[in-house]
Order: sequence, then structure tokens, then C-alpha cells
Amino acid sequence: MREPVTGSDQKPEAVKPFACRSGLVFFGSALLAALSVAPAWAQGLPLPSDGLNSLAGALALLGLFSLGLWARQRAESGYLWFALATFASLLIEPAAAAGLSPWARWFSAAASSVAILLICLAMFRLARLRQALIERSMAVLVLIGVLMSLPWSGRSDFGPQQIGIDLLVAALGSQYLAWRAMREPSAELRWLALALTSGLALVAHDLCMVAGWAWMGQQTMTPLAILLLAAGFLYAVQRRFSGALQAVEAGRLELNQQLARQSAELQDAQQQSLAAEIASALLQERQRLMQDMHDGLGSSLLSAMVAVEQGSMEQDKVVEVLRECVDDLRLVIDSLEPLGHDLVSLLATMRYRLGKRLQAGGLTLEWDVQDLPSLDWLEPPDALHVLRILQEALSNVVKHARAIKVRMVTRFHGSYVEIRVEDDGLGFDVDNAQPGRGLRSQQRRAARLGGTLHIDASPGGGTRLSLLLPVSRDKVEDGASGNH
Repeated sequence: MREPVTGSDQKPEAVKPFACRSGLVFFGSALLAALSVAPAWAQGLPLPSDGLNSLAGALALLGLFSLGLWARQRAESGYLWFALATFASLLIEPAAAAGLSPWARWFSAAASSVAILLICLAMFRLARLRQALIERSMAVLVLIGVLMSLPWSGRSDFGPQQIGIDLLVAALGSQYLAWRAMREPSAELRWLALALTSGLALVAHDLCMVAGWAWMGQQTMTPLAILLLAAGFLYAVQRRFSGALQAVEAGRLELNQQLARQSAELQDAQQQSLAAEIASALLQERQRLMQDMHDGLGSSLLSAMVAVEQGSMEQDKVVEVLRECVDDLRLVIDSLEPLGHDLVSLLATMRYRLGKRLQAGGLTLEWDVQDLPSLDWLEPPDALHVLRILQEALSNVVKHARAIKVRMVTRFHGSYVEIRVEDDGLGFDVDNAQPGRGLRSQQRRAARLGGTLHIDASPGGGTRLSLLLPVSRDKVEDGASGNH
């Protein structure tokens, strides 16, 4: 701490002890004692008051807090400068000037000059201002003041000059920030300028008392200046925290809006894709029905029409052909029913359609159908294949078997299901029989379903046709069912 500037003939013991210029007691005494700069002076220091200790502790915590903020946000260099300013202010010695060694007074004065410079730089950075010329000029002035007051000869004759330099640096920093605050409509900048200007004005008040220029004997104002500067710093931190929260909230809202837009776009794309899939499915189904009716129903009708025109087909034969065409048309319609991949329901529909015709042919239908698992691959094209295979089997029983009864059987065998058509008719020799077009067509349809067709017959022992279908089917095989 510097002593008031008086005449050179004044004795040191006559100097009135001056109250602490900075109002802080923390590191100064301990540091000087540890370095043995002035051990006798360090042992004779008066104990500080509890209020000053509390203020020093709070300032130290604030400096650590600022340093921690800077460690997390290196781009905010103002936090680092403020932390350094607090640590520098903690090194200012608050003891009375009397009895201090020249080096102790110089150390305290240098810490005061550096603290003023650092607090100005911290406020510049917090206000996001960079003025290299002003900052360098302030740094050079502080360096000159510190070097001028070095007690090389054991004397400290440059106290007033250094205090004047401190006042110049404080005025330069505070006025520059105030000038920028008046030019820019920023509440944060104005508050920082007010805090810096007011705080350094109070520090200047104490510096003038130390130099003996004015306000001698008044209460020191530096503790109040520290509170103002701390308030400015905390306000800047609060503004940044609030800004970060607002940015996060704005980002959240923007993200929600983007998600809503993307969700709407995705929904539109899904609807368009679904519409395209429906249109494609309808087109494929229309083409399938046209092809199937052309090959089956259309071919039969055309043959019957030609035969009638030529007079080569009797009326009973024409009625039979027309009946087959009607049955075929009904099969096509039944295959389009939404059966939910239920094979039993499909067979029940066929029983309803063909039951009367079987009875008219003198056949008794025995229904031995057990529950079967759902076949996920059973779509309308596949259902039509199944119905045509069974229709051909029942038609052969009616036309050729001369049977009395026909039996429909279903069984579940784990990985596949079985549909069996049995009759008690004439039968035939499987080994010597030549497969006709109907049997080859049945076998092709069974292969397209991913299954197999087996015929077991013997002369006079009836015929048994078994259609074996897999419970699950590979997608590669599944694509073959749509071909005819």
C-alpha cells in the first residue's frame, strides 16, 4: 500500500495510518511472508476485520467462478480477464503505509495498477469490444508506471506519478466504454459501461486520497467499487445465460417446426406412395383378371359360340359349357373376397358355390375340414390358383369317376398344409395313364403356389388328389404366383 505523498522531511512515524485502499485482505500478506520480501512487516500486520475477510472471500469465489466459466467457454475471454482482475486485486496490501518495506509498497501498488488494467480489458471483452490501440496504450502506461516506481535504491519517490498513470488508465478505459455505449443501443453495453465508470470513479477517489490530493480522511470507496464491478460482471453472465436459453428455445421451436414440416412431407410422400401402390395393384389385378378371363372364360365361350354357329354342339353340351363358364366366373369373384389369408374360409366359399352342382351330379359331399393356420402369402392370385386346382379335381370326379361320394379333407402337418379330394369312383392306373392338359395345368398352378400336387389312384379303388402348400413361402417364390 502506498503512503500519502507529503514533504520529504516528514518522518515515517508521523504519517497517519491510512485505512485500506482496496478493502481486500486475502493473498497479499501470506504471499509476501512466504517470499520473505518483508518478514518483519508480515509478522506485524494487524488482523483485518470480518467484513473485509468476507468480501475478499466472496471476490475469490467470484474469480474462481469466472475462471470456471472460461474453462467451459474458451471463446468468452472476458471471463478469463475478469478472473485475473479479481486475483490481482486480492494481492493489494491493505495494511497501513507506515512500516512497510519499499518492495512491499511497490508490490501492492503494482497489483493495483494491473487490476485496473485487467478489469478494463475484462469489461471490453464482456462487451465484445476490441480496440487494439487503446488496449496497448493502457498496457504500456501501466508498464511505465510499474517500472517508474521500482524501489531500486530503497526509496519510492514515484508514487504520485504511478497514481496519476492509474487514474489516466481508468479514465481512458471507462470513457472509451461509455463512448461506445452511447453510440450503440445495447442495454448490456450500457450497464457494463455504467458499472466500469462508477467503479473506477470510486477507485479514483481512493487513489486521490492515497496520493494526498483530495478527500483526506474520508471513508474508502473501493469495496463499493468492487460490488459495482461484480454486479456488472454478473449482469453480463446473466445476459449470456438468458441468451443461451433463448437460443436453445428458439432452436427447439425451429426443430419442432422442421420436424412438423418433415412429418407433413413424409405423410404426403407416404400418401402418394400408397396411392401409387394402390393404382399399381389395381392395374396388375385388372390385367390378371383380363388375362385369366381371356384364357379361361373367354376361350370357353368362344369355343362354344363357334360350335353353336357351326351346329356341331348339342344343346345339353352348350348348357354344360355355359355352366362351367359361370362356375369359372364365380371362382374369379370368390378369389377376390377379403378372406384374411384363411384357406378354410376360401374352401367354404367354394363348397357353397359348387355344392348344388355336385348334388345335381349325384354326388354326396363329405366335409372333413379341420382348422388350418393363416397363410400370409395367400393373396387373390394365389387363392384363384387353389380354387382352379380344386375345381378341376371336382369336375373330373363329376365327369369321369362315376363316384357316389366325394370327400374334402384338410390337415396341418407343421411346415405345410394338405388339401385332399377323395372319391370312391372307378379310379385309374397312375403308372400307365397319360397326363392330360387339365392335370398339367393343375401341376403348374401348384408349382406357382410353391407347393406340390400328388395323385394316388388304382383301378376300382377311387382317386385321391393331394395339394400340399407351405405355411410360409420365400419372397422369391411368392412373386411367381402372379404369373399364369
